[in-house]
Amino acid sequence: MAGEFSGCVRDESRVCHVPIFRDLKPSEVSLLDAAVQSRRYRKGEFIFQEGEESDSLYIIHQGVVKIYNLSDEGKQHILRFLFAGDFGGQLALFKEDIQYTNAEAVEDAVVCRIYRNDLRTILQCNPEMAYRFLQAMSDRLRDADEWTGSLSLLDADRRIAKVLLNLGTPRNQTPSPPTLRSLWSPIG
Repeated sequence: MAGEFSGCVRDESRVCHVPIFRDLKPSEVSLLDAAVQSRRYRKGEFIFQEGEESDSLYIIHQGVVKIYNLSDEGKQHILRFLFAGDFGGQLALFKEDIQYTNAEAVEDAVVCRIYRNDLRTILQCNPEMAYRFLQAMSDRLRDADEWTGSLSLLDADRRIAKVLLNLGTPRNQTPSPPTLRSLWSPIG
């Protein structure tokens, strides 16, 4: 099961920095090492596309990946950017479905992939890791709720400021200051 690129799981990798895989025991690292595959993508290449089978968790090892939908007119609606250490495709772990988004490399990237069945087996044997996965999913839902609130409550300038703050803040760290609350007050 080894992928084209080694180093996705060991301590120096981004996979070990994703919340669900942080502080792994050596036995857990070995399980993941056997399950993780990786691939290099050139700028503009798709990691996955709308309509394809959704069967994996993707973890960005290097580079930047854009997650988006296309309108009927072909316009991109960007949902998020994934940076080194971020993950996507997590909904595939809970049910068999098709991709509802596109994932495209914004720059050359290395993406680690764990198939649904492999990760389910690992999580079933490791309740602590499964709990961390649920925490990470809760964080993702909170972020989505906050962003939805931003879209409806903030004017365009403040939404841009929020995006810039989020882009400049390392994953798993809350931007401060300014906070979302301070963005509601006049910018100046």
